[in-house]
Amino acid sequence: MKTSSILRRAADKVKIFFVHSTHHSKDGRRSEAIGDVEEFIKGRKLEGRGVAQAAIRSSYHKSPEDRREHLTVDFLDKDGNFITTRHVCSSDDEK
Repeated sequence: MKTSSILRRAADKVKIFFVHSTHHSKDGRRSEAIGDVEEFIKGRKLEGRGVAQAAIRSSYHKSPEDRREHLTVDFLDKDGNFITTRHVCSSDDEK
């Protein structure tokens, strides 16, 4: 799995990165995506579950199962082992 460079660390501990470097490179929403994932991590205290990395797998989208605009994010431990996948809603969608 090819990943783009690490963009920022949430709460100074969790690495957030895009699995595909093209996600949000054209629509200007990369910063929004990172901010939404940071808030999700903080709000759910995922570091306490051993989360050390957040891999953003998708651009913002809606699906039949989740009509809210969201990202699909894999949360991993420090060694890259899978912990969970979650839909992280757009902060714009919650307004």
